[in-house]
Amino acid sequence: MHIVEMELSSHPLHEHIVSQVSKFITGIYNPNIQRTIVNAIDAEIARDDFLKLKLRKAIEPTETYRFLSDLISRPPVLSIIIEKNTEGLREAISTLAHSQIKIVEFQTFNREGAGLLVHIHMFEPLYRAGITEVFSKSNGSKVVPSIAVELEHTLTKRDLEADRFRIPKKDRQFFPTDGKEFELIVDDNTTKITGRGRQALYLRKNLKPWFRKHSGELTVGGKVIFRVVDPMKKYSLELG
Repeated sequence: MHIVEMELSSHPLHEHIVSQVSKFITGIYNPNIQRTIVNAIDAEIARDDFLKLKLRKAIEPTETYRFLSDLISRPPVLSIIIEKNTEGLREAISTLAHSQIKIVEFQTFNREGAGLLVHIHMFEPLYRAGITEVFSKSNGSKVVPSIAVELEHTLTKRDLEADRFRIPKKDRQFFPTDGKEFELIVDDNTTKITGRGRQALYLRKNLKPWFRKHSGELTVGGKVIFRVVDPMKKYSLELG
């Protein structure tokens, strides 16, 4: 889950941006605010029969209010959408008491002489659809699967006990072949990782400090997200 804050780099850093984000962090852990949010969402769903049916199918057998309560009680990712990610912003955000803060650059370019009538946006999506389909460069009429740029992993009890990730066989191709080293960015630090295993890929090396640091946030059934930075060479790890 993401809480999204839209900002401009021209806004005062501490007086506006950091102050606003700090208020979000305070509210995130306030039980009364959590309850107000759950009640508001639950009431909105109750008024929409189509939405109510769609959600029921997705979460059965869990009851809607309980599902919302569990969702809102989890620490969310606080995403700051801004046109320029500066070192000063990163330093200021790193001092805040919330481990999941993501800065996303959102830039807009337009064609010279045409203004915003012809434009393109450049940004990193908060969520990705996984494997998509693209046209083959060699044959414009042939559609082939592209490489997945994001992998969502569901934590198991054994993952948390052993301080490692067991990547199932169906997702092994997301990472380099067995035993080949790659880099993993965890909490703005880069560590070396190797995966081992035949039926599944086990990622363990150098991950124990990360599991210890986030032990209070990691739960069985919780999600982590691996993102491609440089295919088969470098990835990032984030709490889902």
